[in-house]
Amino acid sequence: MDNEVFFTEKSTLPKVRTLLKKLVAYSHELDPARPAAIGGCQRGELDRLGDIAGYNGDGARLFIEPGFPTVVTEYGSTMTDRPGEYAPGWGDLGDGPGDKSQPFFWRYPWRSGEALWCAFDHGSIAGRRFGAMGMIDYFRLPKRQWYWLSQRVPAHSAAGLASVRHACRIETDCR
Repeated sequence: MDNEVFFTEKSTLPKVRTLLKKLVAYSHELDPARPAAIGGCQRGELDRLGDIAGYNGDGARLFIEPGFPTVVTEYGSTMTDRPGEYAPGWGDLGDGPGDKSQPFFWRYPWRSGEALWCAFDHGSIAGRRFGAMGMIDYFRLPKRQWYWLSQRVPAHSAAGLASVRHACRIETDCR
């Protein structure tokens, strides 16, 4: 329903909460079988308004077991030019509790997964450094982070990517 609306002026947060509650209710009306998520909601108790809370960045370690389903969105933010470091760039994911000798120790039963921020370098009004957060550069060439992930995380492997490509077919009648 949103992304980091907690960055608003504090005096507007009550109106933000009201709007998000209405959006969640409308989502349930449109599709009662699908949970409604509130994204980037790790401030201002916005995480309690939807069915699933999406925590960006530090929310991965701030809210380890909030009592409802979560997903970690926008983890990482590795700022580097190609070739970059041969490392995963887990960011705040690795700062939580758990047996750090185990791979993916942060995958708790109530957490549905995590999404990297961001896959591709992009332009930014904040400057070149902030636009170099992807695991793939402006020329669409992979950085070392992509190779690290492709060898260790099945969904990033060539076989995993190939299976994703065939999982969805989009058709249109536009000509």
